[in-house]
Amino acid sequence: MPLLLGYGGGGVTFSVNSDFGLNGKATTQFIANRGSTNAAVNFAHTGGTAFILNGAKLEVGSSESAFDTVSFRGVKWENGSVDIYAKNISITTIQTYTVNCNITFHIEGLNDTAALSIDNYAADAKFVLDLSDVASDFDVSTDYILATISSGSSFENYGDFLTINGLSAEQLARLNWDVASQTLSLVGAAVPEPAAVAAILGLAALGFAAYRRRSAK
Repeated sequence: MPLLLGYGGGGVTFSVNSDFGLNGKATTQFIANRGSTNAAVNFAHTGGTAFILNGAKLEVGSSESAFDTVSFRGVKWENGSVDIYAKNISITTIQTYTVNCNITFHIEGLNDTAALSIDNYAADAKFVLDLSDVASDFDVSTDYILATISSGSSFENYGDFLTINGLSAEQLARLNWDVASQTLSLVGAAVPEPAAVAAILGLAALGFAAYRRRSAK
């Protein structure tokens, strides 16, 4: 049951005030139009719970046609799978009964804000943050905020709630979880100053010259 959204730009909001079940439909997909700009979709729930999947698969966007922003408010994902494709994903209140569900956030672009932001993490659930499509875009000397939780959690390590896919071993080594702010960052690698590089090259040249003199003897 695919729904095409974001045609010509702008956004769409789905608002419900009671449970919303997908009734076990094989796949329910919301797709951003390829030609749209600033395409956004917002799922707002003002009461009750939401998205009782009953074995269904919920897809929001795709790798070929992702949203700029996807936001959820008051979510319950149970007994199914969720895949969201966007540059930014914002969630307000992940409810305690988000269970038995495979949840993957696919980040499809880089900007100055957190790729995944969560306000009020009340669930006993783990997610996958898939960075495969942007891993090669990270500037090695720049810091990036990958995920942040503003309230409702006190995780000692990001691995307690999040699995990271798509990064190289070198990038994984530069991940930093700040316990105080509950923020996961990709920390930029230190780039030597030109003077330091010149000094290193000079020492290498001296060493090579000394080696040549010893070899000549």
